[in-house]
Amino acid sequence: MQQTALIEGIHQRFQGILGHVRTKYPERAWMYEPAAKYFELLRDDLAQGKPIAWYFFLVTPEIFRAMDVATCSPEYVGSVVSSFPEGIKRYVDVAEEKVPDYMCTVNKFTIGALLAGDMPYPDMMIHAIGHPCDSASAIHPMLANYLKVPDFGLDTPYWDTPRSYKYFAEELGRAVAFMEQQTGRKMDVARLREVVENSNRAQEYVLKLAELRKRVPCPLNGRASAMTGGAIMALAGTPFLVDWVARQYELARARAERGEAAVANERIRVVWIWLPTFFDLGILDWMEQKYGAVCVMDLINHYSNKPIEDLSTKEKMLEGLAHKTLDYPMGRHGRGPVDLYLRECLTLCQEYKADAAVFAGHVGCKYAWATAKVVKDAIRAELGIPTLTFEFDAFDPRTASLDTIKERLAQFIEAIL
Repeated sequence: MQQTALIEGIHQRFQGILGHVRTKYPERAWMYEPAAKYFELLRDDLAQGKPIAWYFFLVTPEIFRAMDVATCSPEYVGSVVSSFPEGIKRYVDVAEEKVPDYMCTVNKFTIGALLAGDMPYPDMMIHAIGHPCDSASAIHPMLANYLKVPDFGLDTPYWDTPRSYKYFAEELGRAVAFMEQQTGRKMDVARLREVVENSNRAQEYVLKLAELRKRVPCPLNGRASAMTGGAIMALAGTPFLVDWVARQYELARARAERGEAAVANERIRVVWIWLPTFFDLGILDWMEQKYGAVCVMDLINHYSNKPIEDLSTKEKMLEGLAHKTLDYPMGRHGRGPVDLYLRECLTLCQEYKADAAVFAGHVGCKYAWATAKVVKDAIRAELGIPTLTFEFDAFDPRTASLDTIKERLAQFIEAIL
């Protein structure tokens, strides 16, 4: 079926990559396993004819997995496709014939892939209002109207207060009721508990990994942070994520106990305080190999939420998931006042003993660019370390090529050494 061509193609590609890597470079297989599992699960769900739920990537996916629907985040799909040699340029170009060029590129991917007939059409859409991406908030209702499918917009609060969390838990409850209406079946509370338990177990390892990254030298490389963040976004609630993160933790713990570093010549510790170069995460490897510059923490992949304690009822679990969703990276940085984002940048730079920070300003994140100078000045004033800021497109190298970004990073790092 043409509508599933893209998902089937990605699934087949990852199966080929894993087969090759496990034979030739088994030590690298961990990097590809989470995305391969996500597209395997999505492909299988589509093949079984399950209802398809499109969801915004900053909405934690446990409720969708518990409802046993095909769980599809177009933003996650786009970020993965952007890393392929052909990237997402074709879909972006298709979309730009219909939408403004200032829209976020990953949202253009969604529109372009849809217009090309390659994305599976949703049966329902769950999106977030003001959490925190203006571009996403605009396109999801528009696409629902264009496709004539029912959608539910989660109203995310501005502040982080007990009242805010209670309100958003009620919003998640209404979203569940919406899915129940669309699917004709009730949420299985036992299944939700199983999913949340898996999510909790994985998060316990994620928090331990974050603590290990504070060590000098760092026992994990920069790519590991980005891979872990992507795995959480795509696979929270699955047994696979528990096993995968546990393996990463045990390897890192053993390395730390031996006093070994992930990068033998660690010279500079960097905290990356906005979007990674999704179109080529190899830039992190280049920084390490050429300069010994290790990305010890990546703000957008810093999942700091605590495991959900009370799993006694559906309502209590939804309260926990409300906390988790509002605490998602990027979401928690853009909903409230700039002080929240500023304070976290300062805290991470201090706790992870950073020598420098990097603000990679994605062209689609207008709200983030409004904070760049404030954060840069505060980091210099309070911690005495420099911050590099540059503009690029996290998903499309045509705005700033990999060579251009490397040149900026090289000038910055060489000035510090």
